[in-house]
Amino acid sequence: MTWLDPDHLDERDVAGAVTVLEAARLADYPHQLGPTVSWLTARLRHGWDGDPPTAGLAGDGRGRVVGVVEVSLSEWDNTHTGWVDVTVHPVSRGQGIGRRMFEEGVERVRAAGRTLLLSESFELSPGVGFLKAMGLDRASDVVQRRQDLLATDWTHLAETYADAER
Repeated sequence: MTWLDPDHLDERDVAGAVTVLEAARLADYPHQLGPTVSWLTARLRHGWDGDPPTAGLAGDGRGRVVGVVEVSLSEWDNTHTGWVDVTVHPVSRGQGIGRRMFEEGVERVRAAGRTLLLSESFELSPGVGFLKAMGLDRASDVVQRRQDLLATDWTHLAETYADAER
């Protein structure tokens, strides 16, 4: 596995990581927006809130990226926690790549003195079983709802609004 230097990102590495993230998104959670090279580059350099993750890539031996791991160690809050998120290209799953990446991520969390390991996965995705196999238990649920605006009954909605307004 190769750990990335956010100050010296190789365009091929970032493009390979985006390919893996996009393939997993399409397979596991197509309702989400897809990643882009500029989004991932900014994330690796600046993080969500100025606290960038450390990212590593797993290759297939032929120069192709097949897995991405991100380790997040916040310096702003919850400094006892460490996040490890692993994404493996759907065609490369079941070969131990995710397990090896996860274990290396956990070692980084331990080395930083963090005492609580966190990760996340969408319900009904392969990530649920993977995290259970890694020894993690579900600690919370986050619900994400979507509404198809093209299927909205606007007449009913206007009537409901009028009733509520009265």
